Parts: sequence; C-alpha cells; structure tokens
Amino acid sequence: MSEMALEVLEKISVFKNVEDIANFIIGYLREKSFSKKVAVFILKPNGSVRVEVSQGYDESDLNRFRVIAEHLFEQMEVGTDVLIPIKGVEFTSAVIVIDNQRALRKSEFKVLLSFLPQILDYFILKEAAYRDPLTGLFNLQFLKLRTDEQLHRFYRYEEHFSLALLRISGYEEIVGTYGAQFAKKLLVKVSEVLRKVLRRSDLLARYSSSTFAILMPHTGTEGIRTFVDRLYSTMKFNTFQVMGKSVDIDVNIGFTSSQMEKFNDLEEVFMKAEESLNRARESGKGYISGKSSKNAKVIIGEKEIVGNSKAIKRVKDAIIVAAQNDLPILILGETGTGKELVARKIHELSSRRQSPFVVIDCGALPETLLESELFGHERGAFTGAVSKKRGLFEVAHGGTIFLDEVEATSLSMQAKLLRVLEEKTIRRVGGTEAINVDIRIIAASNMSLEKMIKEGKFRKDLFFRLAGITIELPPLWERKTDIPLLVDYFVKRAAIKMGKRVPGVSKKVMDAFMLYKWPGNVRELEHEIERAVAFCEDGEKLQLRHLSDRIKKKLMKGTNLKAMVEDFEKNIIIETLEETGWNEKQAAERLKVARTTLLSKIKKYGINIPKTYKN
Repeated sequence: MSEMALEVLEKISVFKNVEDIANFIIGYLREKSFSKKVAVFILKPNGSVRVEVSQGYDESDLNRFRVIAEHLFEQMEVGTDVLIPIKGVEFTSAVIVIDNQRALRKSEFKVLLSFLPQILDYFILKEAAYRDPLTGLFNLQFLKLRTDEQLHRFYRYEEHFSLALLRISGYEEIVGTYGAQFAKKLLVKVSEVLRKVLRRSDLLARYSSSTFAILMPHTGTEGIRTFVDRLYSTMKFNTFQVMGKSVDIDVNIGFTSSQMEKFNDLEEVFMKAEESLNRARESGKGYISGKSSKNAKVIIGEKEIVGNSKAIKRVKDAIIVAAQNDLPILILGETGTGKELVARKIHELSSRRQSPFVVIDCGALPETLLESELFGHERGAFTGAVSKKRGLFEVAHGGTIFLDEVEATSLSMQAKLLRVLEEKTIRRVGGTEAINVDIRIIAASNMSLEKMIKEGKFRKDLFFRLAGITIELPPLWERKTDIPLLVDYFVKRAAIKMGKRVPGVSKKVMDAFMLYKWPGNVRELEHEIERAVAFCEDGEKLQLRHLSDRIKKKLMKGTNLKAMVEDFEKNIIIETLEETGWNEKQAAERLKVARTTLLSKIKKYGINIPKTYKN
C-alpha cells in the first residue's frame, strides 16, 4: 500500500467531514510537490458545489473552475490546468484541479484517484444520516451532538449558548384540514423563512414533526430574547403560499440559555427549552420573553402587507433583510403603494421595535417649521419660541424616524440631514450644543431622486447615504394577481370597523377591480372599498351600484374591454411562467388550460422566454 494510502487510513478517524479530506488532499499534493496550485470541489448529488477548498489560485480562476466543475462528467484540460472528476457510487462527488499535468503519471496520485471515491462516499453518506430528508435541515441526532459540544465548551471556557424551539401551532389541524402533503410542503416553506433570519454560526434543525430548533453559540439571555422577539414578528409577518393556497400560521416559541439556567447535563438543556415552549403555548402569547413576560408583546400594526405576487414577495424579503441591520433605508414608489406601511414593518421587525417610530411629512411643512420640528429649538430662537422644545430626532432616540416625501426638503435642509446621518448629532435651532441621537432614518419618495440630482434639486451625497438599502414598491397594476387578496382583506377590515356583515364582492365588482388601472394604487383601492361597504346593506355582497361614479365612469369611458382583458391575461401568464421557472407544462396545469392553448397565447402575446430557460 502506498505512503499516501497509509496516511489517509491513519487519519480517517480524525476527519470530521469532507472538508477535512479536501484540506488533506491539498496539503499532501503541495507537500509532495505534485502541484503548486490545487483546488478541490466536493459536489452535491445535484452537481452543485457543496465544499470548495483551494490554495494558489486567484478568485477569477476559481470562478471559471467552479462553473466547469458543476457541469463536469469527464476529464477536461483548461489551459495548463487539469480538472479530474472523482466518481462516487451514483454521482460525480468531487473535482480536483491541479496545474501540473505530470502529476497524473505519479503513482501516488493514481492511488489517490483509486480510493478517494470510497472515502468521500463514506463521509457523504455518514453526513446524510444527520439530515432530515424532508427539509434538508439537520435532524435531532445531529442537534444533540452539537448541543453537547456547546455544553462542554460552556463548562470549560464559559462560552454561553442558547437554544430556541419553534412549534407550528395547530399543526395537526392543518394536516386534518388540508392533508399530509400540504402540511409537508408548509414545513419546507417555514424552514426556508427560518434560514433567512439566522446568523452563519447558528444551527437550524428539525426537532420533531412540527417543531424546529435553533442552537445559537456565543449567545446569552439578552441576545436570545432579542432574537426570539424578531423571530416571532417575522413568522407573523409571512404569508405562506402552498399548493395554490395562502396560509397564515401562528407559532409558539420557547427558549433557554446557559446564562439563565444551570444545566447539569444535555437532557436538561432540551427539557428547559420544552418547558418554555409549553409555557408559551399555555399563556396564549405565542412566545415567552424571559423576566418581562407579563408585559411582553410584539407590536404588529393594524395594517398588513397583503399579497403573494412575485413583486410583493421581493418586497417582503427586502423588509426582513432591512430589519436585521441598522443601515439607512430609502423606499421608492408611486403615491399609495404603501411606503409608510413598509417603513413601519421594518421598525416592528427590528431590534428598535420597543422604541418610538416617528413619522414626519416633509412636504407638508414649510422650511423653517420643518427644521424646528426635526431638531427642536431653544427658548427665544425666533418669534414665538417662548420655551425650549425637543425635536423629533430627540423624541425618536433609540427608535426610527420616517421622512416621507424627502424630495420636498430644500438643499440647506438636506445638508443638515446629511450631517445627522454622518455624525449622529443634532443642534437645536438657536442652540450651540451638539446632542447625540441614536436613530435609524428611513426616507421615502415618489419622485425619481436621480433625475432631481441631475437637475440640481437633490444632493447626490445625501442620496447615497440614505440609500444604504433601497426598496422599490411596485404599482398595483404590476401586481394585479394580489387584487383578490387585497379586496378580501379590505372588505373584512371595513366591515369590522362599520359593524356590518359583508360576505365579499360580486363577480362583476371583482372583474371591474381587475380591469381598472388604479392610478392611486393600494390606497385608492382601500378607500374605494371602504366607501362601497358604507353604502351596502348588512349581509349583502358589494355590487357595481355601490362603487363610486368615478370608478364606473373610467371603466365605461372609451374603455377597450378586449384590450384590457388581454393585457390582464398576458400579465397572469408571464407571472405564472416565472413562478414555475418557465416550465410550460406546469404553468398550463396551474392555469387549468391545455398546454397547446398556453403555447398559442404565448405566441399571440409575443412573450419571450429568457435565454437561461430556453434549454
């Protein structure tokens, strides 16, 4: 047996995973001078890269090799470099890249190629034993191994850790109502949302049929409380689209931490977390927030962001990302698209949720009054300033300030806002003292700020400071598939507010809503429904006669009904194709039409399939 084979066999018990093997291969080949540049790609069963380790190659080379490795089925030469596939039992499990072709003739290298597949398969299969087959998450067995490691690190180094358990409330009822297949797909959707809120060091695992676990190293009591608050808000915020149905779920969350409990053994860690989870369910609050649990609540606004279109899903994803950091945010969109609602949701999901959320309409106040409102003033600063006044930046300390219609501010006011963003200090009007403020600024505009910059009406440096994260809200005509959901939501809200029973809207009203352009966007739709509910009788559906004359006239005045219907149909087809990855068969099934009918409509409307999907 070769020297390398003996060395690998000696180390096999030390290797924890395939990444350890990749590092060993690189170290061995470089040490034996087989090659100065080496890269190893370990592939997933679907061919995508799961582990990548390299030495000597720069990023541009690795990018090139990465793409080739994912599509490699036989040996290829790329310039002076050679890519060698290492075949597993059922799939290509690894690719080695070297810059020395002569290494292929070395007997040691041939030995490597002969026994490496078996070792890789051993570790891949071993790791697969720790995965939940449904969600792809780690299972309870692996969670226990990792938690045991954390417990020992706490005993030895006093490194704190926390464990949270999240259970889908009423999971058995969901199975009974919608079926097991629906429930399984819901679990996958929930796991995808949970992945988005975790740090890289956190471990997400499937704990039981309806419960997920999050193990958080280096996290004490305050850290896990803050995380659980944010996690609960995030889950309440999401609407899950499963098998054509929109589902809002409730969850219970419990947690424990090495900083708040004394653990004698591993089982006690899980026992304490389960006790907390059960208390959360029994209290009916959804989650337990430690010592402040009596008053604990997550502030969820009266209005929710409703919709499941691709455009609104992008907005919801952006909100979750924005809530997890403290960068300034710029929200762009037409009037009535919900810019303030998005700002509120970011605040409610952020760590600042318990502090003020202050709204200021920059376009509604004159310049002198706006400065006083934002920064405050000292006594005698101007005529009428009979006493000292705190500005809204001071009022919002620790929280969020929302500057609506920020484009309406003057260039001098923009310079002062820029200073606040850069220095985190303000000066009251008529004052000289610099006051520190801890705030997050969210600005919104319905104008093209880039166009205003070219016209000299908006500061370029302020634009880039405000646009730490930019969220663009789509007009309602771009998300028409959300209109039925919005209508249902607004009808229910208006009916509750007015104390009426309104079972919905007639088909003619819904058709009218789908055909109308809604220049005032969601706000216009909401006000139209509120007006219609006010005019309808208790227990009656909304009818065309309940709609305002303005809506009816615009629908009737010179409307090309055929063109409007075709435009709507085209948008529905494009959105369905996008959601199914441009799979015509799946799109036809979802639209409940024959595939030939769909193909003819694609041709009729000139819908172009993106190049990346043509093959």
